[in-house]
This record gives sequence, C-alpha cells and structure tokens, in this order.
Amino acid sequence: MLRRELERSLVRSVLARGFRSRPHRGEREAMPAPSKTARSGPVGPEREARSGGAYSGCGTMRRYGRGAFQPSGNFSFAASSGTAGTMMTSSPITGFDLIVSNQAGKPQDEAAGAEGIGERMEINAAYGLIRARLKGSALTKTSLRQGQIALSFISPQVGERHIEVIRELAQETGYSLYIHPHPNQHLILQRANRLLREKGWQIVKGPGIRVDRAELTVKLAGKIAAADIEALNEELAQETGFKLAVET
Repeated sequence: MLRRELERSLVRSVLARGFRSRPHRGEREAMPAPSKTARSGPVGPEREARSGGAYSGCGTMRRYGRGAFQPSGNFSFAASSGTAGTMMTSSPITGFDLIVSNQAGKPQDEAAGAEGIGERMEINAAYGLIRARLKGSALTKTSLRQGQIALSFISPQVGERHIEVIRELAQETGYSLYIHPHPNQHLILQRANRLLREKGWQIVKGPGIRVDRAELTVKLAGKIAAADIEALNEELAQETGFKLAVET
C-alpha cells in the first residue's frame, strides 16, 4: 500500500514539474556541477518524500531501480531526562532504556576519597609521598585520572581503613584522591588459596569470588571445625577485606 502511494506521488511530481529535454553537450559544460549534497541525496520516491511529499524518513535504492522506504518513526535521537547528571535514552526498536549517569567526568562508583587543597605537587613526587605514607597498606597502584589520583588497593574495603591518611595526603599533595572501587580479584584469590594450603585443607571446588558480597566461596573435603574456619576468616579479612564461606 505504501509503495503504491509513493509511486503515485512520484508520477504526480513528474507531471507537475514537466519533462525537460536533455541538454546538448555545450549546454552541459556550461551548467554548474551539482554539489556533493545533491549527488549524495536520496533518489526516486525518497527524493519526493523529502521535497514535500506525504512521507518522511530515509530510503535506499536497490538493484533494478527498486526503492525501499523506511519511515522516520523507526528510529529516534537520544532524549535526556531532567535529572542532573543522568541521561536516559530509549530505543523504539529494542524497547530497552539506556541510563548513563555521572556525566561530569568524575570516576564511576567512587568508594571514598578526599578533595585536594592548595597548589599541586609534582606528580612523581606526589606518587612517592603516597607510597611512602601508605606502605604496608596493600596499596597496589597509583594513577592519575582526569586530574585526580586513583588509589588501587587489594580491595576498597582495605583502602577505606586508611581514609584519614588519604585525607592528609590530599592536603599535602594538592590532588584529590579517591579509592578505586573495584577489588583486585586475582590477588584476593591468590591470598585465599595460600591460606587454605597452609591449613592443609583439601579443596573440592573453588574458591569462587562474589564481589557484591565481598565474599569467597569454597567447598572442602571432610568436616572443618568452626573455630578453625573463623581463625582463617580473620586472617583473610585482615589481608583482603573479604570473608570466606565454607561448604563441606
């Protein structure tokens, strides 16, 4: 039905404009070259649709001169919500919403941090001071991100134990410091396996990691005394900030 309407619209347009004879060679040379926009524009029914016909959208010219017309309602531009720092876009094709928050360029899911005050220290000197003051704290990496220094610990739970020192360092270095919100899963599993081997416990399955719960899960052979599990948990929590859930 839509195709028939487009064909009729094209015929009406051609009749209204009238037929023009093909110019001679000399006339063609005198004519100005068409612009890139004109050459790359739509053809056939789509040109009529764009020039004021009954339809709007985009089209594709297929082989043998047949055209495919796509109504404009099948896609849309992103629309922003009224919430500051949050943008939501809806897709009429999938029906899903995409929500993007924290548009100001600050680190995502910031666990904890401190604002820098005063003149900034030279960056390598700042790194050296931070490492010296946080020595032995399971700090694994320092990096400059968007003008702030990210402090990566074995886990953010361990990093938050040193928040007072981090605040002091922010004032001394002039940089805003924040604790990287994601744990180092490889290091945590490595520490857990070492503690389990030292206990001599036979592992049947795992350990697995649940970041959302700050928890490790493991299945052991035989029955383990609750007091022994509690002692291992205290040591693991001290090193990693994670606890161990044991299944026997």
